[in-house]
Order: sequence, then structure tokens, then C-alpha cells
Amino acid sequence: MLSPVWQRKLGKSEQQIRAELDDPRIKVTTVPYPQDKLNPDGANGLWIELGDLSLYPVEDGVPDVLAKAN
Repeated sequence: MLSPVWQRKLGKSEQQIRAELDDPRIKVTTVPYPQDKLNPDGANGLWIELGDLSLYPVEDGVPDVLAKAN
């Protein structure tokens, strides 16, 4: 879960994050957040699913889908 607070700390918009995570193995779902003092723009949170992580064994190094999300 990437809250609007953390998106702002990263200095990235929802569209920028979606573009960086544009991969068929990654699913990004919008989660509405209330507009308040911590979220003055009323930005959405993002639920980020990296697929079945058991399919990405680490014996051969860090899987690229995890590196992309990090």
C-alpha cells in the first residue's frame, strides 16, 4: 500500500508511479483516501500487487519485478 503521504514524500504523482510500474506482472489498484490535513489534494492511495512472489526465486539474484517496485 502506497499512501498519498508516501507518494508526496517520493515526489511522484499517481501517474508517474503507474508509468514506472507498467509491467503485466504488476497490478496497481486505486484506493480512495479522504481529503484531510495529511492529504490536502485528496490524492488516492495505491495498492500494488507484484504477483505470486513464490514464482520469483532469489537464488539467481533479486527478481526484476521486486527491483522495479523498490
